[in-house]
Amino acid sequence: MPLVATNEPYFAANDDYEAHDALLCIAGGKLIAETDREQLTPDHRFKTRAEMAVLFADIPEALASTVEIAERCSFRPKTRKPILPRFTVGAGSGSDAEAEEAAELKRQAGEGLASRLQVHGLSPAHGRGIPEASRLRDRRDQPHELCGLLPDRVGLH
Repeated sequence: MPLVATNEPYFAANDDYEAHDALLCIAGGKLIAETDREQLTPDHRFKTRAEMAVLFADIPEALASTVEIAERCSFRPKTRKPILPRFTVGAGSGSDAEAEEAAELKRQAGEGLASRLQVHGLSPAHGRGIPEASRLRDRRDQPHELCGLLPDRVGLH
């Protein structure tokens, strides 16, 4: 195992030292003025490449080994927009496709609600003086609420 240059950062920048010190006090139930508590120094931050080179100037092979290991571990996933399913029933375009998608989602939500009601029944707490058929009909017209989805995420506007 080669020798590597490491740093033990607890916070990102020098400016974060006081905030981190306060967090340590809160976690330990201590006051900042107390001296018998866990304390770090402002040096417990992420250091730049140049700062690390100065710290390990007497051991250049440690810096080289660190870079080699970092290059072997380097991974950057590709970013992309979320892939959301489309509830289309035909090959429409534009507003027709959005209307078809909304109708399909409404149909599937209605079927899902009917299935759940058949299995689980109604909760007595859901009555609240509103006739059940009317309340369910109101909910059926808002399928995005039943599915827990926002209207703009599934093309309903």
